[in-house]
Amino acid sequence: MSLRDLNDQERGIALQCLRYFSMSGCFDLRDKYHSRLGVTKSELNIVISKWPDLQDDDSSHDDYTAVNNCFNEVCNIMTFSSDEWDKWFKVSVSEVCQAFAHWKRRTKMDASNSTGTKLS
Repeated sequence: MSLRDLNDQERGIALQCLRYFSMSGCFDLRDKYHSRLGVTKSELNIVISKWPDLQDDDSSHDDYTAVNNCFNEVCNIMTFSSDEWDKWFKVSVSEVCQAFAHWKRRTKMDASNSTGTKLS
């Protein structure tokens, strides 16, 4: 899967997910980045700096890992207040999860359960 296979809006959504984890301070300890996202905060920032020219068609590459795991965290694990969501995302929860589903379909993974995000 490559970002080239996503439409402009979906690529923008992916970037919003990456920026959220890079800039929001949601992980208070540096070592949580790697355990939760599969990349360090420094590696995540490198991925963002290369945007959109990523090597994201190889699932073993940091670029792919960062995009995939940031999408997964936003859609399946994180809980956001409405205000926090609106601060970081320009689209609805369902649109983010639909973009992730498209990403996962392209990677031949089952995306049918990508709707776990909760707004409080």
